[in-house]
Amino acid sequence: MAGLGEIVSVLLGTRAWPAVYVGGLPKGVREVMRVTLESLAVTFEDGVDRPLLSGICAEMGYSVTERDSRVEEVYDQHGNLLERRTVEWEFSPRVMRGDVIVAHVSPDLSQVYVLPLLDRGAVDLIEAYRRRRYG
Repeated sequence: MAGLGEIVSVLLGTRAWPAVYVGGLPKGVREVMRVTLESLAVTFEDGVDRPLLSGICAEMGYSVTERDSRVEEVYDQHGNLLERRTVEWEFSPRVMRGDVIVAHVSPDLSQVYVLPLLDRGAVDLIEAYRRRRYG
């Protein structure tokens, strides 16, 4: 049975995508697929445990972002400022290294999309998550 690092190396060596890894998968992993040139999808047997993922990210120097906001200014037809309001929105968790998204969780929390070409350590992060979650 191969580890996620080995599986990622095999999939990055393929010349076509999407490509699904065929072989023994680590415990807790249902599927590993190369989705695009730079992204891989790791599908777990269970939904992603957000608190566990956030804790591992903090330990490894990553941050997890699940919401964002911006300030909108509303003007009348004469250009007078009427109000300022903050607009907030939520999204599925994004794993960040500085300002770069290196992985993100699917909206249904079943998959983690990893961008190993941006940060090879993101694969190690997902492997650490898998080991803690499934043993």
